Amino acid sequence: MSLWSRRFILHYGFLSFGLFSVPAPPSRFAVSGGVFLFLLRSACNTVWRMQDGAVWKLAGTEARLDFAGLLATVDLTQPELGLAGIHYQGHHLSSTALLGVELQRRHTPPIAESYVRQRDLVVTYAQTPALRFRVQIYWRAASGPVGSPAIDLQVSVQTSLLDSLPRLTAITKFQSVDLLHQREDHAGGDQPTNYHYELFRPVEREVSYVEMIHPADEASGSIFVGGRGSSPRPEDGSVSHELFASDLEKGVILRARLRGVFLPRERDTELAAEAYRQFLAAPPPLTT
Repeated sequence: MSLWSRRFILHYGFLSFGLFSVPAPPSRFAVSGGVFLFLLRSACNTVWRMQDGAVWKLAGTEARLDFAGLLATVDLTQPELGLAGIHYQGHHLSSTALLGVELQRRHTPPIAESYVRQRDLVVTYAQTPALRFRVQIYWRAASGPVGSPAIDLQVSVQTSLLDSLPRLTAITKFQSVDLLHQREDHAGGDQPTNYHYELFRPVEREVSYVEMIHPADEASGSIFVGGRGSSPRPEDGSVSHELFASDLEKGVILRARLRGVFLPRERDTELAAEAYRQFLAAPPPLTT
């Protein structure tokens, strides 16, 4: 065993967790009982910290999110439902589905791979004769204004065919909600002067939710329906975004980005505008 390897083990406290394929022979790396307990306790503490910092837990095709007071589940066999079973700061948002992705009307394509990495839940759906392109979805835990929890949705598509039409839809649904369509004006430059985002206010709740799509990634305008608005009767509300306006060619990857942010009801319009500006200023996330 090299001197460097010994120093690495001593420094990081990993003795018996299999980080090296060939462990040090006992005759060449003898330690006293006290040193061994110290190393073992250090290794356990490292593992516990890793577990404490994990915001996603994946078991089979079900993922659970626990992040900044937000609890949710994702069924990878039903990506159109997105985040469901929402609990946030003591509020249960029943029949709510956030940042879902509709791949096919009748059947979800097979899952090629799925995994959790830091704040990301990643799933890849295989290309099939019916779905003529491969789809990769990231649901990423992030932070919004005043430390509120945010979820970034990134959808990527690529194909092995000469060309295809990657028409997908991102969907969010709320039950009993006021739905406000907000606009943000920007002057000058070559960028669009009108941006928009949707602000959901669940009825009889002290929280709000704002959802936005990057203006460069939307194929057409948002479609939003329902919401109580001026009507005294609570209604369900939903927003859908059509993704990918251009055709997809072999060797090309197209990506679309959305973000949803939970906000306190107080000052929610001001915080929603701040969240949108943060989203526009953020660089595209790196993916592998």
